[in-house]
Amino acid sequence: MKKAKKANSAALVRAARRLVGHDDETPVTDEELAIMDEVRREHARPSKEEIRAEAKRLLKRG
Repeated sequence: MKKAKKANSAALVRAARRLVGHDDETPVTDEELAIMDEVRREHARPSKEEIRAEAKRLLKRG
């Protein structure tokens, strides 16, 4: 199985800008990077073990 590629914050911002119609390649600002880092800290992705444990819990419940 392929290992998931870690998301590149700058690439995500550029993609979001394109989706809303901004075609410029304006560099991501320090403020935008700080906001993305803050969101990442507050909403950490669960580990594979945590996902498996939650799946097992849900299977037992259902």
